[in-house]
Amino acid sequence: MSPSESTRKIKAWHVATLLLALLLIGFGAFRVAMQMRLRDRIAAIRAAGEPATFAELDTWYKRPALGSNAADYVTDAFGRLRIPEGEERELIPLLGATQLPPRTPPLDPNMQTQIDKLLADNHEALDLLHQSAGIEQSRYPVDLQRGLSALLPHISEMSKAARLLALEAVAHADRGEAEPAAQAIADAYALARTLLHEPTMISQTTRYVCNAIAANALERVLNRVVLTESSLAELDGVLRTAHDPNALANALIGQRCLGQEAFLHPNSVGFGGAQDSQKPSLFAIEARRAIGVLDREWATYLDLMQQYVEAARLPASEQLAAFRKTDARYEALPRSYGIVHSIMPSMTTLVSVDLVNQARLQTAQTALAVERYRIATSRLPADLADLVPAYLDGVPEDPFDGRPLRYKTLHAGYLLYSIGRDETDNGGKERPPERKDREQTQYDITFIVERP
Repeated sequence: MSPSESTRKIKAWHVATLLLALLLIGFGAFRVAMQMRLRDRIAAIRAAGEPATFAELDTWYKRPALGSNAADYVTDAFGRLRIPEGEERELIPLLGATQLPPRTPPLDPNMQTQIDKLLADNHEALDLLHQSAGIEQSRYPVDLQRGLSALLPHISEMSKAARLLALEAVAHADRGEAEPAAQAIADAYALARTLLHEPTMISQTTRYVCNAIAANALERVLNRVVLTESSLAELDGVLRTAHDPNALANALIGQRCLGQEAFLHPNSVGFGGAQDSQKPSLFAIEARRAIGVLDREWATYLDLMQQYVEAARLPASEQLAAFRKTDARYEALPRSYGIVHSIMPSMTTLVSVDLVNQARLQTAQTALAVERYRIATSRLPADLADLVPAYLDGVPEDPFDGRPLRYKTLHAGYLLYSIGRDETDNGGKERPPERKDREQTQYDITFIVERP
């Protein structure tokens, strides 16, 4: 072997070693950088006083003092609910297929009989629900440390209890019993409030349902009877406690803990079970973890969730645009980000439903202000500005576009509305009746009182 050939071989060996060393150094640097990025994201969550794990979430969700927990009474009430099943249930409006009449006509005598029997059978549950309404703090007996295994039995009972209170209000109103009707409505809103701070998405969507039931019942009551100033003021006080601007952000923080669990223990949240082409396998996840790519995906997930949390804390009319901006970042992620794509719910749908809930609360509270103004002046306000500051702190803004809530006087009564999820002013068009024209999406969120 000539010296020149030996030199060439040594140089080739040196180059290969150097390339391998550079590759190992680069790989190590990448892993360290991704680990540091992930640690920084988790440290920032904790520095903000927010939970990063299910155990921390359980501690973060405060427990009321002994004897000051509305959920204790509500849970007891749930155990005493006597809701019929089968054909008997179908005859009861709100609970079965039978529909209540429109806002202004009275109940059919047979329907009134069915409702009265239901209320009599559930008097113990109703008594407990009424007792719970005077307590603002609430936490149901749920162990959030268990993550996806946490039991939430109260969720399935909430709408039943809300419908029961709504039927109680309707029955009282049809008899001209204004004060008991108002009390039942107030207590229906208070029932929904028991979920206000529960940091899960299903809890918040259940709360929205209960608020919608209460709003529909209030609309019917105001069309059937004239409430006193004291009853209207009491209802206004309850509605002022029905919304917390942090509720949606708290639910997203709870969802973020679910994401943390997915990256820490992917098998505990459904990865690696039955073959699912839409989810990465445990082998693929652990391989990505070994080379540091999973830490990058994890940190990206936390970045996205932080952007959603921050968007949820913006003024209502700015939230949809901010959520859509983050949605675009999420949708641009490559399909290799398999865990993120598998666990991320439709965030824009969630915020739009939250805005609908806010709109319902605003239209209901504004209707109470209109009624109080009407009692004081014997006429309807010409404009919502007439209600400020005696009955409203300011003219409410439509949560969908930031413009003043829409108000129109009618031949008999008035109409309040928000433009709703289609973000189009449809002139106060009502939502089609339940189970009819479900494909119709062009409508507003309305509150209509047709009483002169």
